[in-house]
This record gives sequence, C-alpha cells and structure tokens, in this order.
Amino acid sequence: MMHKQILLIGSIVLLAGCTNSEVPKGSHFEHDHDVPHHWPDDLADAATKIRKRLNPSDSQVAHKDHSNEHHEHEHEDHVPERQKTQDEIADIVSWIPEIAADTNLSEESWNKIDQAARSLSTSLKAADNELKLDNELKSDNELSSDNQELALALCQLIDQLLQNLPENFQH
Repeated sequence: MMHKQILLIGSIVLLAGCTNSEVPKGSHFEHDHDVPHHWPDDLADAATKIRKRLNPSDSQVAHKDHSNEHHEHEHEDHVPERQKTQDEIADIVSWIPEIAADTNLSEESWNKIDQAARSLSTSLKAADNELKLDNELKSDNELSSDNQELALALCQLIDQLLQNLPENFQH
C-alpha cells in the first residue's frame, strides 16, 4: 500500500513539473514567435502593404513599416532596399491565402484569392530565378510591369471581396 502511495505522489510531482512552465506557450509551432515586421494585420492591410511597396514615389510611406525594426534587421543591410521590398511583396503575397482563411469569406471567394495569390507568387519566383540565372539586374531591380499588374489586380480583388463582408467579419 505504501508503495502505491509513493508512486502516486511521485507521478503527481512529475506531472506538475511537466505542465508548469515559466512562459506560457501560445502556439505549438516554434517558428510562430518570430513574426516578420511586414506581416499584415488583416487581409485589407495585406493589400495596403503591397500597394505601398509597389509605389516607389511613396517610399517614406512604404518604408514606414521598417522604421521600428531597423536594428532587428541589420543583418539584411547587404541586400539592396529595392530587393528587400520585392522580397516583402513576395512574402505578403504568399501569406494572403492564410490571412484570407481567417476571414468569413465564402469558399468561392477564398478560392479566387488563393488562385490569384498563387499565380502572382509563381510569376514572382520565375522572375527572380530568371534574374539569378542571367546574373543581371534590371534597373533598380523593379518588378516587371506584368507582375505589378498582377499584384494590383490581387489588391483590387481583395478590396472587392472585402466590400461584400460586414466589417466585423473581416478579421
């Protein structure tokens, strides 16, 4: 009988030790704690962030997202600013289906956004690979006009589909 009590007490102590942690874990995925500074707040913000990065004349506005994170991203200083902006556009586009899934969009609407985002992602990757293979850089390494048009069309699609949702269902 005493042996069972010791085992029971030992088990309770072990379980308590395993479940008690100093910092509560918010996610089962280790990488979730490292949210990029350009991660959109919601689907509408994704479209806004893409537009800002597409318009070089709004460079102050477009790089507003970078101002607070300058020190965190010093290791990226060797990458030209234009390339960082293009990489961020590619990141945002790749995240759009996930962000759209957190809204109350219909399946049909989500499929439209997913298809447009995948198409643009594929085109951006192909253009990036082509530049790397050619070992050439376009002037200022800008997005092609086709990719700019695809990006703007994606933003317009997002705007159009979000207009059909009540405001409290967009997040």
